[in-house]
Amino acid sequence: MKARLCVLALALVAGATAGRSEMASQVRIREYLGRTWEDELVSYPLPASLAGSSGVRASDEDGIVLPSQVHDGRVYILLTLPAGTEKILTFSAGEPALPPVQASAVENDGFVTLDSGLMALRLPAGDARQAMAGPADRVRGPVQGVKIAGGEWIGSSRIQAPVNVTGMQTRVAAKGPLFAEASVSYFFENGREYTLTARVTAGRRVAVIYEEMDLNPANRYVIPSYADDADASEWEWWSLADYGHMAGDGGNEQPANAIFSFRENLEPNQCVWVGGRSSHPRKGVNWEGKPLFEVESGTAYAPLTYEQDERFNRLTGWWLNSFSDRSYVFGMYNDRRPERPLVSLIMGRPSRNVNPNMNPPPEPWIRMVTGLNDMRIHLRRNGDIFALAPICLGSREWLLMVEPQSELPPREAGRFPNGYAEMLRHSYFPLDKIKDWTFDWPEKPEWWPRIFCKAGAIEEMKARVASATGEMARSQLIPATYRADGRTDDLLKQAQNYVETYATNLLSGRAHGGINWFHASLRIMQAMPIWEAVMAAPDVDPSVRARLKAYGAFIAQYAWDEDYWPHKRTCNGWGSANMGVLAAAARVMSAAAMAGHPMQDKWLKRCRGYLDGNLRGVIADDGSGVSCPHYLGASIDPIMYMALALKYGGGYDVFRNDARWPRFCRFMMDILTPPDPRSPASGPYYGLPMGQTAKSGEKLRRNLWPLGHTSRTEPTGILDMLALGMLGVDEKMAGMLRYMAAEMGQASGGAFVAYAILQNTVSRPVEPEFGSRFYPSYGAILRDGAPDETWFAIRYSKFAFDHFQFDTGAFTLFGRGMPLMMDFGSMYSPENHQPVYHNRPAWDVGEGELRPCPGNQKEGCFYRDLTYFEHRFEPWTCKAETFAEGRSPTDAYGVIKSFSSLGSADYLLGETEVTALQLLPYFPDTPAALAPDPNQKRIVEKVELFTWHRRVLMAKGNAAAPAFLLVRDDMIGKCPPVTVSHWVMADDVKTDGLAAKASGQFGVDLDLLVLEPSSAVLSTWSWSHRNWGGETQMCIRVRPPSCEPVSVLLYPRRKDEAPVRITPLAGGTAARLEGEGWTAWAVLSEKQVSVRDGEFEFEGTAGLARKFADGSVALSLSEAGSMKCGRASLRSRKPEERIFRK
Repeated sequence: MKARLCVLALALVAGATAGRSEMASQVRIREYLGRTWEDELVSYPLPASLAGSSGVRASDEDGIVLPSQVHDGRVYILLTLPAGTEKILTFSAGEPALPPVQASAVENDGFVTLDSGLMALRLPAGDARQAMAGPADRVRGPVQGVKIAGGEWIGSSRIQAPVNVTGMQTRVAAKGPLFAEASVSYFFENGREYTLTARVTAGRRVAVIYEEMDLNPANRYVIPSYADDADASEWEWWSLADYGHMAGDGGNEQPANAIFSFRENLEPNQCVWVGGRSSHPRKGVNWEGKPLFEVESGTAYAPLTYEQDERFNRLTGWWLNSFSDRSYVFGMYNDRRPERPLVSLIMGRPSRNVNPNMNPPPEPWIRMVTGLNDMRIHLRRNGDIFALAPICLGSREWLLMVEPQSELPPREAGRFPNGYAEMLRHSYFPLDKIKDWTFDWPEKPEWWPRIFCKAGAIEEMKARVASATGEMARSQLIPATYRADGRTDDLLKQAQNYVETYATNLLSGRAHGGINWFHASLRIMQAMPIWEAVMAAPDVDPSVRARLKAYGAFIAQYAWDEDYWPHKRTCNGWGSANMGVLAAAARVMSAAAMAGHPMQDKWLKRCRGYLDGNLRGVIADDGSGVSCPHYLGASIDPIMYMALALKYGGGYDVFRNDARWPRFCRFMMDILTPPDPRSPASGPYYGLPMGQTAKSGEKLRRNLWPLGHTSRTEPTGILDMLALGMLGVDEKMAGMLRYMAAEMGQASGGAFVAYAILQNTVSRPVEPEFGSRFYPSYGAILRDGAPDETWFAIRYSKFAFDHFQFDTGAFTLFGRGMPLMMDFGSMYSPENHQPVYHNRPAWDVGEGELRPCPGNQKEGCFYRDLTYFEHRFEPWTCKAETFAEGRSPTDAYGVIKSFSSLGSADYLLGETEVTALQLLPYFPDTPAALAPDPNQKRIVEKVELFTWHRRVLMAKGNAAAPAFLLVRDDMIGKCPPVTVSHWVMADDVKTDGLAAKASGQFGVDLDLLVLEPSSAVLSTWSWSHRNWGGETQMCIRVRPPSCEPVSVLLYPRRKDEAPVRITPLAGGTAARLEGEGWTAWAVLSEKQVSVRDGEFEFEGTAGLARKFADGSVALSLSEAGSMKCGRASLRSRKPEERIFRK
């Protein structure tokens, strides 16, 4: 049985009979998606039997002759296809029917006019390939006007290029009646060329414009090429072309451009555009008059005042990202002259927008300069508005739409302008493309499920679901029929929501997961497991199953469409490092699900490339990840989906073949905190609301290290998936993963795919053994393993960069088993990325009395010349290390230069070289402090190199003595004034000279003593947020005079324990602690130091000595040196420890 191809040509069937002199060919086109496609231009290959005919007519199953046109070996038909219908189209020799309104191409008076009947374009006529020589701006541009109602022409164009034009040639390719098409080519010195091709379709208000160019000034540009899918899947550092974030000549416009002006006879004074966000209210507000700020896309309105020469907006070639003033549709009109039209520029097909890269890039760390061929909308004081369209290299497609102003929806209607619908119709879902997709094919229900298990293993999926508890068991993404009491009706409701509704949202471009490919990827991953469950269900009504089958096939084919996710050679940025992984996983999961589909084999052959390529930049050789703990879910979850799909159905087990996986498994266990009283195992996903704690005796949950854009008490399902991946590969590791996954109480349901169907229910749980660990590509975890474990995590990395903050050298501390000094877990709502919100230094901290804003973006406002931000008072500011021109973001990160872990003490030395500082605003406890500050241009100053050293010495707790820490910061070289923040989960902080006592929120207090310098000043402040459960912390700030070293001792203490006596020694480079039954000496110094204190002697930079009541002594040298305590002594050239028992 042959596969039925739909919406599409079933086959070209020759209907020949004996004795007939004519050949007739038929195609069937069936509508599967429940929508009516109106006046669509569709095409089919011209049947060979009709190649010599003087005319080709097309008729439907009722014998009605349809308007048609033969062009370039294809038959084009203007077709309306009602929802749920099928048409049989017959092609035969004969006269075609004419449309009611015909398209034409006419040459006269030096112009070629392309006319659709509702709008017209005027191109310059000419056939002078080599007949001229001179500057580009002396020749007529490719579009010499747009005809509007009344017969007037608006607009003009010109060429701007650094090389001379040698000729121009205009060619008419099609003259109607369905469409007219012509191209204008410009020839330049050295054989360079720029061609604009325009097409208008009968009865349509839109012209399709496609440009190809290879001027390549100074040979600065190159079209990227990649060896294979793996090569093309790897994330690379990128920056949007000529955007404010890029230094050097990256901020300039390009040297060769086509310039399309819309001033003449239009003189627009208003604009309406569809995009994500505006940089300032004058550039776009929503219908309520508020600055546009959308997660997906919205409609913005703005007056065109021409008060300054500026780049006002830019038409994207693919997606909006988070950049401001970037649009899918940009419309302009003059509301004082309502008879004048609304003229809109609209994004064309993403796959046809091919951007060049710059070689070399403006910044050495940037691998891809993206969006270079985006059209820039400029305003000039003389009243001109024009689109600056680079013509250096590559290609660009865009639409030009002309419609009456009366067609613009009222602002309060909440509808997109018509240009958005035209974009969907042409650029994403033209029937001429969709008709060639397959929506029905022979298959059997027993082929499913199959993505994450062996084909047909539905009982295994049910067993996994049956073992789930907590939030994992409650996930709405679990296919209903996998539950013990699941009903097919419930599954169909899920399918309507996650499959059918998503497919229809795609076609309408509305709601989350529309044409924003990043969000669409999330929805595709959610849809596929539910879709395959429907395919496996034996009792679904055949008509319902067929409809859902078609929707799933539509989603899968969209995932593999180049307009959804253009190839990397089009040089479009994929957002942060986790985003390309999402699209790749959407493709792999779709391929795995589409059993029997005619495209499945072809798709599956490409899937390993997506997995291998994405793995290259996401997991380091030491097993750590590229992202903060939360966003490991965004990158690793999809990678796990790909890996498991290939393990079960793709013939490749990456868990067995890639040595990084066992290391990554260990890393994921290491970055889980001790059990947290804010998150009982049976409690909410994000833990209990602020102020609440678990009941006495209640099992507590471990969570992810709250680093970067990670929330406060957040679990993960990654360990469950890793346990499934390691099944049959390393059973001990699989068991340890199962054990630690259970320590999180199965509190995560799964954002994209239900973790319940991705868990290992077979391997025996094994409690892992933990110890301190150094990850060169991420940081270090120090822990003492005591029952009330002290756990210290610090970030240092030049590999991990995705969704972090200014948190190099910042630490998180669980003291005596309780959360004590935390990184704020607010993700980015609010975005507290400034260093003053982290346990680390900041420079030039400027606070004081609040100063009212003199007027947003007016003289004296911090945000003048920056993206608009709503605020009543001027922000405070601080500075953090950053990168300047010619440097990479990771150049500003620090590294751990030395690490040692001994039985009694852990030690590390972090080093950060500072060559530039970034000025950062922040606010006290005001609404502005909790608002998301938009993507701002960086304010950077270069500084003379200085080096920040952070040393940490952790005395591990045991039955005889508790844990404590020394943290020392040294600034080597000249630096601005420094402030070191120590945030504590405390209800109250009291300071006394150089000492501070913080009353902890969870039964453990913190005693802090500044050992060095003696002239430091302590102050306190607090900050709070209520997102993700909320948290309040109090800060103990240490300000030394100028750049003197800062060394503090941190002593976590249970509330029922007496304070210990702490005595600074050797100018603050050492301290003696005296507790009940023990005495300790700790040394931490930048340089070699000699310490003498009674029976204790030390030479070196870092070490710990402990003497206990029974006379035993533990000596720990964390770096080379010597030490003695009474009769016990130790000398070593490397980290070493000795225990002396009486």
